[in-house]
Amino acid sequence: MKKFYAFTFFALFFSVLSAQPWLKNLPAEKSKRELTFFDYKNAFEDYWAPYHLQKGYYYVNGVKKKARGWKQFKRWEYEMQSEI
Repeated sequence: MKKFYAFTFFALFFSVLSAQPWLKNLPAEKSKRELTFFDYKNAFEDYWAPYHLQKGYYYVNGVKKKARGWKQFKRWEYEMQSEI
């Protein structure tokens, strides 16, 4: 049972580490408090630009792949636009 808990902990820990890789594109010279909506939007768009997304999907060697986190970000973006 201890092995199960250890495996679950490490699986969750490593899945959190790989979440939202586009955040690495945020401006390094700004603190977290100084970041704006447009900083987040530009970082997200810069990350996905090489993939040529179409409605949350892209193609690799003719195979359709889902852009993980795209829909969630677009929902957040839509909600935040009204607060600008």
